[in-house]
Amino acid sequence: MNRRYFYFAILVLIIAGVLYLFLLQNDGIDERIEIQTSELVQREGDTQHIELTIKNVSQDTIPQLLIGIELYDGYGKKTWEGSILANDILPGQISKLERPLTDMGDVADFKIKSISEKTKTP
Repeated sequence: MNRRYFYFAILVLIIAGVLYLFLLQNDGIDERIEIQTSELVQREGDTQHIELTIKNVSQDTIPQLLIGIELYDGYGKKTWEGSILANDILPGQISKLERPLTDMGDVADFKIKSISEKTKTP
């Protein structure tokens, strides 16, 4: 009887591990895009900017790409959530994107939450 529980527990752990790995791969980042650089920079006066360099590593043109970002203050609290839009990214193209952070307070860090192709609405 105890062996059945043991084998059942092992089976549950294996299934949980496989599901965990499967869900980890679906992190909201489009596999056709490679993030080459991402940084928070201070410029001109006190204006902060997010600068990204991305590369289309696929053989497909991506008509519209939506990059979701989150901003954090010095205490690690999320203060803003938004996006950066890029258009017509050709295969192999490296694109530099910039998002000024005006009127958003003091930003200490940011996170790229998602990268996905934006579907055009008719």
